[in-house]
Amino acid sequence: MSKIPYLRYRKPTARQAASRNGQVFALRRRALAWLCALPEPPDGFACDVLVNGHGNRADIAAFWSRRDRDGLLQPVRCAAVICALTRQECWAAGINGDSLMLELRDLRQKISRMEADIRRQEPQLKEVTLFEEYADWDYARSANAGYHEAVRHRHVLEGKLFNGTRSDRLLASGALDEVYVAVPEGTLLAGEGIGACGLLEIPLDAGEPVRLLRAPGPCPSSPSPARRMQLVQAVAAAAAGYVRAGHGITKKTGVQSRKNGGKRKK
Repeated sequence: MSKIPYLRYRKPTARQAASRNGQVFALRRRALAWLCALPEPPDGFACDVLVNGHGNRADIAAFWSRRDRDGLLQPVRCAAVICALTRQECWAAGINGDSLMLELRDLRQKISRMEADIRRQEPQLKEVTLFEEYADWDYARSANAGYHEAVRHRHVLEGKLFNGTRSDRLLASGALDEVYVAVPEGTLLAGEGIGACGLLEIPLDAGEPVRLLRAPGPCPSSPSPARRMQLVQAVAAAAAGYVRAGHGITKKTGVQSRKNGGKRKK
């Protein structure tokens, strides 16, 4: 094995870690570690990825691949992670987010109880599946008028809270299968999920594992093969930037000289 001097992680100084960039870096690093520790880790990922060419960036974007009939790898699943340091960063600006989130959390619990009642009272809404534990229910056909009103109210509250946010734009990008929001421990509760996003809680103690408080739901529009391939290319482009920076190479002028403080070589 060749003895190439690989780049190594260097722990930030106390001042760097305390800055906003340092805190976001720490969230990204822990979220990346969580992704890499999954039973099926992603085949590729990068940080600060431009998702769909409209200025919508993910702190982390990742993809999973499978071989097609010709033996060629094709992306079959794409995910993104957004890092938020505070509750206010999770919802739209200029609103009383705490009050609306409390109302939404209570409403979600009410809807969950109503769905349990529907399962008991309207068994015909159960869809036939091979395995009982994976059965789906068509709640949209329920005769429970109160349930439908509660669902409509939930959509209104979610619109007020999340319309125009980064999570909302990424969910609607048409390039992702799932989106996660990573927050510091204690920032959000499990019932305070952000739309269809999954919720990752990053413990303050670096020795504790990242906790998945809420699994992600499907994005409003599933990505096409072309959209997935576009995201793979965006991941590759973002990763190239990190490799250049790590090896001291500028995009236009080539190798930087450390002796002259990073100035161009002539």
